This record gives sequence, structure tokens and C-alpha cells, in this order.
Amino acid sequence: MTGRYKAYPEYKESGVEWVGKIPSDWSMWKLAHAFNEIGSGTTPPTNNEEWFKGNVPWITTGELREKVIIDTKKKLSDSTLTTFPTLRKYPVGSVAIAMYGATIGRLGIFGVEATTNQACCVMTTSKQLDNKYLFYWLWAFKEDIIRLSSGGGQPNINQEKVASLKVSAPKPEEQQKIANFLDHETAKIDTLITKQEKLIELLKEKLLANRYHTVTKGLNPDVSFVETGISWTPLAPEHWSQVPNRSVMSMRRVLVGQNYRNYQLLSLTKKGVLVRNISSGEGKQSDHLDRTQEVRKGDLVFCLFDVEETPRTVGLSHHLGMISGDYTVFECSNPNMARFLEYFYKAMDDRKLLKPLYRGLRKRIPKPGFLRVNIPVPPKEELESILQSLDYLEERIEQLTHLADKQVTILKERKTALISAAVTGKIDVRNFNSKEQGSHNG
Repeated sequence: MTGRYKAYPEYKESGVEWVGKIPSDWSMWKLAHAFNEIGSGTTPPTNNEEWFKGNVPWITTGELREKVIIDTKKKLSDSTLTTFPTLRKYPVGSVAIAMYGATIGRLGIFGVEATTNQACCVMTTSKQLDNKYLFYWLWAFKEDIIRLSSGGGQPNINQEKVASLKVSAPKPEEQQKIANFLDHETAKIDTLITKQEKLIELLKEKLLANRYHTVTKGLNPDVSFVETGISWTPLAPEHWSQVPNRSVMSMRRVLVGQNYRNYQLLSLTKKGVLVRNISSGEGKQSDHLDRTQEVRKGDLVFCLFDVEETPRTVGLSHHLGMISGDYTVFECSNPNMARFLEYFYKAMDDRKLLKPLYRGLRKRIPKPGFLRVNIPVPPKEELESILQSLDYLEERIEQLTHLADKQVTILKERKTALISAAVTGKIDVRNFNSKEQGSHNG
């Protein structure tokens, strides 16, 4: 990281282990001493929508995304702020950090005057610390700050721990130069990250389009097509069969009150069926297995309820085990047919084309109705070629996606390292000029 940039002439110990050495003329500022105000907010009772009918932006930790916040999902009225004294408006430029749970450590800068919920800790104004500089400093030491957290199930830091943080910093004018440098350099890294993320999206779109086309139209573009009468697959090759699910798969029975020792509990994920070992002793396990189904290698596992909320409705099992009765297990006599059906229903699920089958508030698909669904099935001799084509492309796209994901990870690590080096003085950017830098890059 220091190869492109000079170091400061002299350094001293910061007194904080995870900050390390800092330039000899820098200071360490405790946030409680540097800021005029460090505060938080609250959440009005959600059973009364009147509290949320106003124009005052109300920031939650879900809106802290390392960016400037210019709008919020919910807004409060002035009377709400009057009713709840813990709510107050914080000025533009305030820095917020999330203190609880899954979002702990996430950051935001106020682009508008706003209030917050109780999970945000807000730093307002300071004569000693530039807010944008502080934003980058908190970003650099996010993991160290999280390690200060306490709590059982979910980590949390409180306002006192945030206020006790000691920040390494030069004089405010130099802090602004560092913040400007980081604005410029991280923007370039963000552009590269966006390109890789866009590539990942394009690869995903190609994968889904190819999957749908192949399982409904096959590989030969010159064949004749006929109308199927099926809304989610309106056309299919003329020589393909139109068969109901029940002719190519059958349900496994639900087991009640069985001995589950040495079994594994399976669950469904975006990538298929996940195995979780639960065999820790004799007898029935206390893992909600009162109604379960046996799953064998090659079985198809469907989630037929809450379909709109479930990221994947089908997976092909590669293990023997038990699965919750919330899922439905089907066996196929033909392994190739099982693999084709997995590809087919993944393609259908990605387009939400099973909606005509939804029933009830939980969007459940009744099992008898599902078994009556007609699907287009290629002849046996064509099936193998289709599976080979799908396997090859999916493996190739998975490899390309993995490379793009890896590049995103490297870029994010580089970004964090650059931020850390700048806010601890490991690199000297006082003479950085964005215009000169731009001309050199050109």
C-alpha cells in the first residue's frame, strides 16, 4: 500500500493497539471530548401509523450503507418528535454508526436533517474532527469496533463505547485533505467494483435465460414448436411429451414418531439442499422432527409454501437424511429425469411462473394440484444432451462468477487498506491533487 505514497518523516505510538503508530504531530481524540453531541433516537410505537405521517426523515440502521443519506423509507411528524423527547433532529453532515445486531458497524452521513431510531449512534459537530474524516476512520476500524461488542445472540455496542473511542487525527485542515483524497481514490475503486458486480448480474441473467430456453425449447432451433396450453411454458418442441408431474415423480411418505439417531437434518438453500448433522445421541432429536420425511440421494426437495418469500423452490439431494415436514420430497425412478426437473423448476421459479397455483395467504401450492401440473419433457435420447449442455454452461458461468466475486473481494480489501493507511498516517497524502492525478491517469 505504501509503495505509491510517501510516509511521514517521524512516527510515535498512538497508545491504541489496533491503531498502531501515527505521525509524530498527530493527536488522539476521544470522541466524547471532540464532539459537541453524541446521541441516538427511538422508535415510536409501530401500531400507530399517525406517528409516521410527516416530513422529518427517520433513519434506521438498514439505511446505513456507507453513503450519504438523502432520503428515508419512513418519516415522522414534528408532533411525534414533541411526544418522544428522545427523538431530535440531527444536522446535515452528522455521522451515524449502527450499534446492534446484523448491521453493527454500518455507517452513514446525513445529507439531510434527520432523526434516528435507537440503534443508531450519531456524532454531530466538532472543532477537532472533520466529520467526513471520522466517517472514514470508523470505516477503517469497523472490525476492531465490533470486537468491543458484548451480548449473546447478537453483538452490540452502546453509545458509551462509541464515545470512548480514541481517533487518530492531524489538524482539521489536513483531515479534510485526507478525506478529499479518499473520496477521489475510493470512487475509482467503487467504479471497478460496480463493473464486476454488473458482470455478475449479466452472468446471472445469461444463466437464467439459457436455463429457461433449454428446458422449454431444447437445443435444436430448427424443430417445429406447438402450443402447450401451459401458461408458464406456452410453446414446446413438437416431438416432446406433455406429461403431468405425477407421471415422472412420486411423493415420499411423511414419517411420524421415528427414531432419528444417526440421521441428518436437511434444509433448502439457494444452492440446493443443505445437510446439517444432528446425531448427538440415541433416540429422537429435539430439532422439530415430529413430522419429517426421509430424503435419499437423487430425491427432489420442494418448498411448496411461502413461495414468494423462498429464494429457491427446488433442490436435488445428494445425501441420505431427514427433512422437515414443511418441505415436500419426491422420488424419480430416472436420475436424469430428476436432474432435468431440478433445472426445469429452477427456471420456472426464477420467473415466478407458478403463481397460478398459489393458494391462501401463505402462497401455498397444494400437493395434489402440483402433481397434476403438465410439463414438457424431451425424449430420453435428447435428455442426456440437454443435461450435458446445462451442466457445462452452469459450471462455466459459476467459474466466471467466482472470479468476479473474488475480484470484488480483493477490491474491497484494497479500499479498506487504503482508508486505514490514510487515517493512521501510514501514507502522506498532503500533496495529493485530484486534478493532477486525473491528468496523469489520462
